[in-house]
Amino acid sequence: MASMVVHDRRLTGGIPLYDTVVLQVGANRPIREIIDVVARRARERRRLNRLHILCHGFEAT
Repeated sequence: MASMVVHDRRLTGGIPLYDTVVLQVGANRPIREIIDVVARRARERRRLNRLHILCHGFEAT
């Protein structure tokens, strides 16, 4: 089963152990780049059965 987790390093706590691909991100990683990496992984594996995004939100006006 192809699965992936995007984990913001600013969060406390662990990463789900059943995910096969972990993308560690921080405050300086552009959202567009994160989405491009996730999309590329999904294409490489033909699909992702599970995607977890563990991150903080942000405010914009």
